[in-house]
Amino acid sequence: MDPLRIQYFQKKLEELEAELETAIETNTEDSEPVSLEQSIGRIARMEAIYAQQTAMELKQRQKDRLKAVEQALKRIRQGRFGICVRCKKPIAEERLEIQPEAVVCIGCAQG
Repeated sequence: MDPLRIQYFQKKLEELEAELETAIETNTEDSEPVSLEQSIGRIARMEAIYAQQTAMELKQRQKDRLKAVEQALKRIRQGRFGICVRCKKPIAEERLEIQPEAVVCIGCAQG
């Protein structure tokens, strides 16, 4: 891959990393435990628990994606970015545009 394209993807990954870190830090309120002491109805409590579970799942997905982004930045430093870890062929830039942290090409992802 062209060095300018690698630089482009590095910048894109660094921006995504900062965005995810901010989102993880700011989404703490919704994932706090639902107090059973509150005087709310049963349905409202169930909705609050559902909202809490949804927020916790979102936060975990953000953490997982952040880890993948950090690994992609590490692959850039090691000179292995954009190479499929399974078949060792280049990952299409179109795929990296959508998911810059991708580790496998579309063929290996489907197979």
